[in-house]
Amino acid sequence: MPRIINEDLIAKIADFAGRGYSKSATGRELKLDRATVRKYWPEEEEESEVAETPEVKLSLEDEFRLLTSRNELGWDINETLSKIEDRRWETPELTKKGQLATESLRFLKGKVQKAETLDELGSLSGLVNLKCEELKPILEEDDKLEEKRLEREEKERKEEAARRRKGHETLWQYYLAILPWYIPCRKYIEDVVRTFLVKNGYYEWAEVLGSQLALVDELKWEDDMDELEPLSQEFLNIITGHPEEKDKIIEVMAQRRLRILTARDEDIIDAFNAWLNSEEDAEFVEGALKLAGIFWRLAKERYIDIDELMKQEASPPKEPAKDKRGKADKARRALAA
Repeated sequence: MPRIINEDLIAKIADFAGRGYSKSATGRELKLDRATVRKYWPEEEEESEVAETPEVKLSLEDEFRLLTSRNELGWDINETLSKIEDRRWETPELTKKGQLATESLRFLKGKVQKAETLDELGSLSGLVNLKCEELKPILEEDDKLEEKRLEREEKERKEEAARRRKGHETLWQYYLAILPWYIPCRKYIEDVVRTFLVKNGYYEWAEVLGSQLALVDELKWEDDMDELEPLSQEFLNIITGHPEEKDKIIEVMAQRRLRILTARDEDIIDAFNAWLNSEEDAEFVEGALKLAGIFWRLAKERYIDIDELMKQEASPPKEPAKDKRGKADKARRALAA
C-alpha cells in the first residue's frame, strides 16, 4: 500500500534537506522511495551570481591626471576654507551661512580625496564651484560690513584720542599723560616717549606710538605680540634695568583689578594670577600689556573713568598720621620745670 504523503511528511523531507542529508539518506530515514523524495524535495535557491566588475586599471597618463586634478581641487577647497573658517562674521545670519558653507566644503574635500575616477572628480569639481559661487555674495556682504565696522572703530579711536588730548598743549604732553596706563612706570615714561621720537623722527613718532597703544587696546590674552615689539621692548628695557619696578607695576595692576573686574570675570582673574607667577621678564611684560588692554576695554564698557583711575594712581600714598603725643609730653614737662 503506498504511503500517504501529507504536509507533515513533506515538512520532514524539507527538514532533512535543510540539515544536509542527501536524497537517498532521507529516503532511508523516512522509508520513502527515491521518486517520492525527489518529487517533494525542496527546490534549491539559485544563488544570484553578481557579476563582479573587473577592476579597471588606469593608464599612467590618466592616473597622473587624476592625482593632479585631485590635488588642484583640494587646494581650491583649502583656499576657500581659509577665507571662512576663522572669519569673524559680522552678523548672526552671515555666521550661520558661513558655518553651513564650511561643513559643505569639508564634506566635499573628503569626497575629493577618495575620488578614483576622472568622471567622479569632474562631478565633485562642479559641486565645489557651485558652492564657491554661492559664497561670493556672502563674502562680499560680510566684507562691506567689516569695512564699515573698522571705519567706525577707527573714528571712535580718533575721537577718543582727541578727547584725551584735550587739555594737553602738545602730543608730547599727551603721551606723557596716557602712557602710564600701558607702562605703569611714571619715572621712566619720558624716556620711552623720547626713544620713539629718536627712532621714528619728528613727523612719525607720534603716529607710531599711537598705533602701538591702539593695538594694545585690542589685545586679548591669547594674542601674539609680534606687532608690538617696539613698545614691549621699551617696557622690557625698563624692567631689565630697574627690576624694583615690577613690584610697583603689580601693585598698580592689583588696584585696577579691584576697581574694574567682578567675580564674573573668572577667565581674566585666572590670567591675572598666572601673570603674577611670571618667571621671565619678557613674559611679565607681555602679560602686563595684555592686562592693560583688557582693563582698558572693560573700563570703557562699564563706564569707569580711566582718567580718574590714573589720577589716583599718580597720587602718592597718604602718609600715616604722625603720633604727636611725644612732643606734647615734652612740652608739658618743660612747662612743669
